[in-house]
Amino acid sequence: KQLVYSYHDWNAALMIQISWCESRWESWVVESHSGAAGLFQILVGGSLDPLTNVRQAHALWLIQGYGAWSASESCWG
Repeated sequence: KQLVYSYHDWNAALMIQISWCESRWESWVVESHSGAAGLFQILVGGSLDPLTNVRQAHALWLIQGYGAWSASESCWG
C-alpha cells in the first residue's frame, strides 16, 4: 500500500479500493478467462510481483484513468 500512496497524482485511497475489488489484495491472482494478473489485474503483461504491478497500474492510470478498471466499478465506484 505504501507504494500506492507514493504516487501523488492519483487518488491513492481509491486505488487501494480498486485493488481490493480486483484481487482482494492477493498478488498471485490470475483471472482464468482474461489472463489479467496481480493486485490490479493488469490485462496485458500484468506482473505478479506487487511492486511491479503497482507501477504498471500507475502507468495504465496515466493513459486510461480510472476507466481502466471500469469492469469492477460497481465495487469501488
